[in-house]
Amino acid sequence: MSARWTVLHAGALGDLVLTVQLLLRLPRPEREAGARFCSRIPLSQLHDANPPLAHVNPDAHALHWLYRDDALPPPGKLSDLVGGARVLNTLCGPGHALHQRIELLAPAALVSFDPRPRGDCAEHIVDQWQRDLVEQGLLFDTCRRRRTALRVQPSADRVRAARAALRQAVGSDAHPVCLIHPGSGGAAKCWPVSHFAAVARELTQSGWRVAFLIGHVERERWSGDVVAELAAVAPRMEPPDAGALALLVAAADAFVGNDAGPTHLAALLGTPTVALFGPTRPQRWRPLGPRVTVLSGCADPTGWNIDPADVVRAIREA
Repeated sequence: MSARWTVLHAGALGDLVLTVQLLLRLPRPEREAGARFCSRIPLSQLHDANPPLAHVNPDAHALHWLYRDDALPPPGKLSDLVGGARVLNTLCGPGHALHQRIELLAPAALVSFDPRPRGDCAEHIVDQWQRDLVEQGLLFDTCRRRRTALRVQPSADRVRAARAALRQAVGSDAHPVCLIHPGSGGAAKCWPVSHFAAVARELTQSGWRVAFLIGHVERERWSGDVVAELAAVAPRMEPPDAGALALLVAAADAFVGNDAGPTHLAALLGTPTVALFGPTRPQRWRPLGPRVTVLSGCADPTGWNIDPADVVRAIREA
């Protein structure tokens, strides 16, 4: 039986990255075997990373069959994906009917966890997931120092190409480059755009080059004035998918962002990361990785009591 896990996943980028962090805690043979993700977020350009993270399309493999309540036989592609595989199901807990549907596909092993946070517990969400899987008999590497140092390393050739594109965007081959992602899926989790612009200006004046990462959420939510405010300070980059985003982030010298998927991704890839938290709790949701600095303020929407100068200082020290 292969040591590689097949992961069934339906969440957003941040949850997907934290699931990868969970897999990095497995014993070395399973960790190094990588994983195959059946998810709506394609980390497709990490299939040759170390460890490798492959992606399969849930629609192409008829994952919707799991949610049916009839007696129709499973589609062949879904049976081929799950049958005989070691399956980590992140769609529901082990007592759910969907877990039982997966069992009908005859996986070699099946463990499940409900990804939603429980109660008012202060433990990190990945610790909650790990505890759920330990109760189902799964073993994990218990060395905290070793797992803190673990990351996913994309192909050197892919990072080299992404770095060339990044250098071209900022117009420099000689300066360190910081990527700033000023958005988030939740508007309340966004530090003010004007503060990010101030950080970019200060970094530029001190010898850095900066680019803003913009995704579809920001394009839909922000007015033209907001985009213009950022464009007046530094160029913006709009990677087409999560795989392209991963390579750009891996190619950067530093990353700054809110409590959002790209920030978790930067941490996973080992890029020096400064994560800004306001209304959400870093004890539960902080990015995990070898070079992460968390600045946590309050829920005050005017800036969370986090000063741009503190962010710049954290970037320089990362």
